[in-house]
Amino acid sequence: MPQSLALSDLVAPYFLKGQNLNAFHAAFSVLRVVEHETASDAFGISIRGRAEFQGRLSIPGPNGALFQFRNDETDPPFDPAQRDPVFDLSETSISFELHVPRTASTIIAAGAAQLAGDANFAAARAVLADWDPIPLDAPPSDFPASAFTLDLIVNAPTFRPGGLRPARMTDDGLLVPDTNFSEVVLNLPKLRFRLAHDQGDGRLRFLLLSSGVESLDDPTDIATSEFISMVPPYAFVNGTDIGIGFRGGTLDLSSESTPPDVLERIGVGDDWQGIYLPELRVFVSGGRNGFAYQFGVRDFLFGFGPNGGISGDFEGRIFNQGSGDLTVGARFFDASGRSFALLERDGATASAVLPAITRMVVDVEGGRTPYGVSVSVDGAAPATGRIFEIDLSANPTATIAIAVADATSGAPDSAALTIAARRGDPRTIVVTPGTAAEPARQAMIAVAAGANPRIVIKEQNDRFVTLTTEPLERDVRWSLDGGAETTPRPNFTVEVVAGASHQIRASIPGMTVEAMPVYFYFDLPPKPGAGAAEPQILASVLPESNDQVWTSLARGRSPGSGRETGGHRPLTGGNHPAIFEAIDPAVTQIQIVGHASFEDDESKLEHNYQLARRRAIAVRELIHHHYPGRFSPSIDPEPPVKESYVALPAWKAAWMTHKSPSDRDWWKAEIKFNPDPSRPPRASDATLTRDPSGGGTPPVISVIDPPVPNPPQRPDWFRSAGVKLRVIESRFVAIQIDGEIDVQTAAEEKLRNTGQVQGQPAERVRTLQRGVPLAPDNPGDGITAFRFLLQENEMTGETVVSFSIGADPSDTDGLLAVGWLPGEARTQSFWREPAGLLHLVLAAACQGCGPRCRLAGRCRDHGCRAGPSTIDRRAAMVHGRTRHPARC
Repeated sequence: MPQSLALSDLVAPYFLKGQNLNAFHAAFSVLRVVEHETASDAFGISIRGRAEFQGRLSIPGPNGALFQFRNDETDPPFDPAQRDPVFDLSETSISFELHVPRTASTIIAAGAAQLAGDANFAAARAVLADWDPIPLDAPPSDFPASAFTLDLIVNAPTFRPGGLRPARMTDDGLLVPDTNFSEVVLNLPKLRFRLAHDQGDGRLRFLLLSSGVESLDDPTDIATSEFISMVPPYAFVNGTDIGIGFRGGTLDLSSESTPPDVLERIGVGDDWQGIYLPELRVFVSGGRNGFAYQFGVRDFLFGFGPNGGISGDFEGRIFNQGSGDLTVGARFFDASGRSFALLERDGATASAVLPAITRMVVDVEGGRTPYGVSVSVDGAAPATGRIFEIDLSANPTATIAIAVADATSGAPDSAALTIAARRGDPRTIVVTPGTAAEPARQAMIAVAAGANPRIVIKEQNDRFVTLTTEPLERDVRWSLDGGAETTPRPNFTVEVVAGASHQIRASIPGMTVEAMPVYFYFDLPPKPGAGAAEPQILASVLPESNDQVWTSLARGRSPGSGRETGGHRPLTGGNHPAIFEAIDPAVTQIQIVGHASFEDDESKLEHNYQLARRRAIAVRELIHHHYPGRFSPSIDPEPPVKESYVALPAWKAAWMTHKSPSDRDWWKAEIKFNPDPSRPPRASDATLTRDPSGGGTPPVISVIDPPVPNPPQRPDWFRSAGVKLRVIESRFVAIQIDGEIDVQTAAEEKLRNTGQVQGQPAERVRTLQRGVPLAPDNPGDGITAFRFLLQENEMTGETVVSFSIGADPSDTDGLLAVGWLPGEARTQSFWREPAGLLHLVLAAACQGCGPRCRLAGRCRDHGCRAGPSTIDRRAAMVHGRTRHPARC
């Protein structure tokens, strides 16, 4: 049998008696040398290299044994791509360095001296004398040596817990998924050992030199040790809204040296002893909306002895992640200020009847401010803003596409609305009671015999007619008089005046339905708890935010490995909703077939039969969850006892073919339909007419404006707040309190109530944009940050307190203005005297500061003449464009 180069093969000749290991060689070949290099000179030889473990460990072993370890020296080298998903001993490697000096052994020399008179030793004594007649002279010597030093660095395998998902921390301190990593890895510290034999007492010593070294060239100090580290340093706990942050740690008990990362901290020298944690955090999130919390510490030091005490930045923060789901709407205003709402809305589509020229205001609710809003009219390039002119004077119809995104950290929420606008009179015509006017006649519809879909009138009044199909179809595209098709909707409303005639077309696209695969991770979903009912298996694939079930394959066995691209959540993503909405439960039966992979072990038939059945149950309960009471799917395999399953032999034969490398293809359940609900495209036409009213006394007609639409809700005023406490050697040094609020500005309130941005009086508190009223594009209006900082300097005894306030960078017009501005007419008002007093305070603060005073310079920039001898009584201006206002 061919033998690999074991570490014992390489180093044994330098300190062991030569002997053929025979059958024991395989046991000693557990450590196989994969690379090494040799260096020598007149004073000794050194061998340095790397060895890896080989063999297979089985827990438990066969026949009731606790474990079994098998080593075949012909096994291929360790392949990281084939490692076990959580922990693989084969990942361990050993970095080694052997040093053997050319120094005569005093032990061998003493033994040779004791045998000086033994005739049987004469030949061996002659050989030793030929090598070096005076063995104990100065090295180098060719006399046999017994001293050696063997250093070993154990590169431990990584631990990949399946209960954690990779995450990253955003700039504002929230935890979001990190797609740059497929799994969370815990790295164990590297341990350095030494096996040494010296020339003195002849004892063999085995020592632990250090923990946390990187290479054989690192200095060794057992008093300094590294803890376990985590990559990436942030992670979510699976199935919860809890996250953790941990980078690693260091235990330093050395009085002579300190790791470089610790030395960078304030008040730490080479004599420092204690525990150092770079970062430790806990995150609690309320999901996509609601409040999130973060608590933690950075650069935590716990000193021992003379360096006793704790140091670090202790932090806590609360975030408002948004006020409900992000929604978008629109209101329209004409030149006289009258407002008009949407006429009909169905999800992300709506219609509106408008005058020829209107001003559209985009209303946004929910989510987290600031909002990014873009609008495209009839396919033109999108433009940003909240107010747009809609001109229907030349073209009587327009398609308005609105897209909104909020400021949710990580993956912002988005919403869209498409409005089919047409020119018309949105007002209501009312006949005054008591006239002899003849009521308008009923509208009539003519449809060809056998039309599919069949168009019918759902409801009507004297002016509008609402159409639908019989039976009801939800995926219908409507067109009026040969115009563009609408988005899919079950109903269509048309204005039909007396004597009018319109051509209506209803079309339904074709649909191709195939078996739907729903993929799971390896060996999931898990068994339900004892006594749990089958529907409780559904809990393992909820909430909707995880990827426990998906329409694309898993990249690996563990849930943290992620999914291949191109998939989506079953039943709610892709074309699944349209297919399930179109299926008639009375005609089409649904069957769910569960599968499992085969790992070359027929003894796991029972386990995989139950696993396949649980997958089918999970998908069945998912259908019940999204369509309660509508479908009654059957599952396969069934029943729970496999011996009662009629098709078990065929099922087993098929299961044994589900092997690697295609094993991931069978971690699934399939949704099958019988009969096939696929359908060809359909379309039908109808003529909609309303006969002219008969004679009679003309009615007295009143025109009533439509109801005023409700303005949107104001966003939450609270955004975030945090506190940071800095402690050095158990002494308070500084505290910082900061946060963000969203103030409803005067401009935002006027836009909300009237849809206008012009006409603000000059001497009122209001927002500004370069001296003119607010323009439509100011997404961060009113978002204000503040910071309070208290610092204590123990060396000087000084305590410094500072407070700063400023507008968000996306707020283009600052915070507020009070009083008169250049170019405006001067008038007496309530604000003038307090503003003059404020200016007096600012000007007084400038006296004596000298020509480099930043406050005085800012005042002069805006027309004030603050200085050591001049006080201008004009109103001062307070600006908040920066988070760090200038101070004298």
